[in-house]
Amino acid sequence: MRRAVVLLLLPLLAACATATSGTESGPTLALSTGVPSLVATAADGYPDTAFRVAAPVLLAPAGPGPAMEQTPCRPGDVIATAATRRVPGGVDGVIRIHGHTCSLHITSGPTAFLDAAGVSLPVQLIATAERAGLLGDPRSDIPLAEGDVLWGFSWRGSWCGARPSFVLVPMADDPTISPSTGPYGDLKVPLSGVAPDCDGGSDSVLQPGVAGTPSEAVQVPPPNWAGLRLTLHDGGIGVNGVIKDLAVTVSNPTGSPIALWPCPSYTLMTSNPTANGGFEDSINNGVLACAAPKVLDVGGSATYPVASQPVGQGVPGGVAAGAPVQLQLAIAGAPTAKTTTKVG
Repeated sequence: MRRAVVLLLLPLLAACATATSGTESGPTLALSTGVPSLVATAADGYPDTAFRVAAPVLLAPAGPGPAMEQTPCRPGDVIATAATRRVPGGVDGVIRIHGHTCSLHITSGPTAFLDAAGVSLPVQLIATAERAGLLGDPRSDIPLAEGDVLWGFSWRGSWCGARPSFVLVPMADDPTISPSTGPYGDLKVPLSGVAPDCDGGSDSVLQPGVAGTPSEAVQVPPPNWAGLRLTLHDGGIGVNGVIKDLAVTVSNPTGSPIALWPCPSYTLMTSNPTANGGFEDSINNGVLACAAPKVLDVGGSATYPVASQPVGQGVPGGVAAGAPVQLQLAIAGAPTAKTTTKVG
């Protein structure tokens, strides 16, 4: 059964935090929910979109990646900086890496924090399946090949040690994907911003995020987002192919409050039948309308409108009345919401 693919990427909305500096100054967003206050510590010069949680990849692109025509970057070819912001349970960070006329061969992102002397700090590194292409830019190999990329990370838990001075980013190829002529050296990226609060001991963990262009979300979801549940609502599909009143309800059926922050990006996928017996798949990326940090209490929920593209754009004459259209919406960490609606 043949499938046509339509990829429509909507720009991510700007985040609501006000940029000030890479320090702990910034507006305090207090929430009386039993969850620690969320402090929007802005990182000067970094796009707010980068501190959002990246959207899942529901439909991976086909075809080979771009040819690495530029020479591989070495540490001396690269300018890189990193900054953090406070989030519930720790901090999120963004690394900006720019190679001068060279390609960035980076597989794993950040792997350690270093003190001023370059000594690794005792922060445990944890792996994440999202780095394997299930989250964020489905073609992150393109900005890496072009030598201009953002890479996210999260630092969660308690930290009572010295504030790190650098983030370590090894430059090497993934041997399971392509032959390697590296490694190409390690980047010691200067780090500014806040560290996780001290809560009696140092038991924090470093989780690499994902790579993306300078305008994309590159954060991974907090672990407790696995407890969230999504429900899609719609009012059917008009004859013009537009989905009516599309919205998603995010619910918390767990026994603890869950902060829906950083604000998540979402992926909406529609699948409709075509005249030749196949299906047309369309992808639409956006961001939930988080005007401010939101905490879902136990049993609580919040409903957000979802923008959607018309279905049947690649079908001559559109989709026939009564035809079933499957809708899927996903945010990182939570199970994908699915429903079926009809035209007319």
